[in-house]
Amino acid sequence: MQIMHSYSDILREIDIIKEQLKTINKAIERWYFGGSLSDKYGANTTIFQVDKLVKSRNELYDRLEMLERSKERIEKLDRKSVV
Repeated sequence: MQIMHSYSDILREIDIIKEQLKTINKAIERWYFGGSLSDKYGANTTIFQVDKLVKSRNELYDRLEMLERSKERIEKLDRKSVV
């Protein structure tokens, strides 16, 4: 039972991280690519904000990768226990 609970938590966290990544990517577009916030706040603020967002995005990608590996391991263990 504990494995299934952990597995469902992993799936939930994967979904949450994917949504956070979408939000961060949209924020990066607004700051950097779209330029709307860049025009309003200037280059220095834009660089600072984009750096923070990219750092957060990289941390989320690392966490997502780790969770995906954990999910795969649990699925392999589950398949072996069924056989």
